[in-house]
Amino acid sequence: MLPDSLAREAEARGLLKSEVLEELLRAELKRLRVDQLFEAAELLIQLEAQ
Repeated sequence: MLPDSLAREAEARGLLKSEVLEELLRAELKRLRVDQLFEAAELLIQLEAQ
């Protein structure tokens, strides 16, 4: 559950609309996948260096 003040501000800025939430969630999931990709690449570099 969100704190009331955060929920009010998000609502006032239009961030709680389903299409905005979908866009925010998709962007965050993409960012997490990219982070995982770079972590895997770093691991491969470390393994090759051994």
